Amino acid sequence: MSERVYLRLIADDMLPPEIVDSYEYVRPVAKGLVEALSLDLGDAVSMLRDCDVAQYGGLEKLRAAGRANLLKDPFEGEQLRLQRGLLWRARPSGPGMS
Repeated sequence: MSERVYLRLIADDMLPPEIVDSYEYVRPVAKGLVEALSLDLGDAVSMLRDCDVAQYGGLEKLRAAGRANLLKDPFEGEQLRLQRGLLWRARPSGPGMS
């Protein structure tokens, strides 16, 4: 399963209050952003809950796998200059990616 786990940045208000207790492993990385783990199911993506993290090897192992999987997937990007500063927009670029 670890080959299908990816780190994911999401808005910190994406987790509704009624389910936030199931995602205690999620950590803040910047103002308004948190890091979570997602599972690539082929035709869908599911965010892992605390019970999934415990079941599938623990947080450190899955975080390391999620980071490694991100780094091996090719991507391209562009830098955009905005009034508030710079923005880096990345897009997948491997075969079959859009």
